Amino acid sequence: MKRLAGTVLVFFLILSFHNYKLFAQPDQKELQNNTPVLFEKNVVPNGSSNLYYISFRIPLSELIFINKDNGYTGGLRLDFEFKNQNEIFDRATITKNIKVSSYDETKSRHHYLQGLFSFESTKEQFYLIPYLTFTNTQQSVKLDSISFDLKKLSSNGIGFPIVIENGEKNCGGNLSNTLANYRNTIPFSDKSYSLIIPVSDTSITNAKVVFDQENKIVFERALNTNAGQLIIKECENSVVATIDSTGHSEKYFIIRNVSEKLSEGNVRVRFFHSDKVIKEISLIVNWFDKPKS
Repeated sequence: MKRLAGTVLVFFLILSFHNYKLFAQPDQKELQNNTPVLFEKNVVPNGSSNLYYISFRIPLSELIFINKDNGYTGGLRLDFEFKNQNEIFDRATITKNIKVSSYDETKSRHHYLQGLFSFESTKEQFYLIPYLTFTNTQQSVKLDSISFDLKKLSSNGIGFPIVIENGEKNCGGNLSNTLANYRNTIPFSDKSYSLIIPVSDTSITNAKVVFDQENKIVFERALNTNAGQLIIKECENSVVATIDSTGHSEKYFIIRNVSEKLSEGNVRVRFFHSDKVIKEISLIVNWFDKPKS
């Protein structure tokens, strides 16, 4: 039996997605919008090319479930058009479904369907147009484009931070960390988070990083690069990051327990080398489940 709210929900999603925009780092006002799907994009150097990752999460309450085989099934399909200027040069599709045992789970806003789409490219500037279709419906929604500009995402040899949860889990025999997967932001929560920063300039072996909030230095730390290939993959309805340090020349910085030092709001991150700023990044610490007053 279809959930009675299905038709109303799809209509609501069409309206809400009409004004939804996705950027590398959204501003605080935009994050307060009640967007059902949270997308995140990450770029990892891979020799002479780059690995591009698009991950997502959506609350189960936003899906449309049907009662089937002693449970409830729902999901979505994402169709992507790859564009360079005005020309479509590729297409891709991913489908992700989930089955839960109780009707109460289908209404949960604290449990998510998560997924990942990845591809390798030597292109440095392009964008994707995603189309969202919910499983159990024929309704398709065109979302706003997801742009990639490598010069902005990985300038001066230092990439954009990848936010991971502390605490390793075993995924296929490899120790991995769960990706926060909250739209490239650091969640403000009881959990502790760290940052992995890809380094594409092999001449960079160390740096000092300084975090500012409200024009005050919150903390600073000396960093040394680590060698290894960062791999992002799916694992048990979550998205995880794994480091393969065997025979790889790729480098990265890791900043552990960064969330413990930060408050909710905007963060300025500066990387220094030889007392000169070589990279500046804006981050957001966002409280997604903040109680409404």
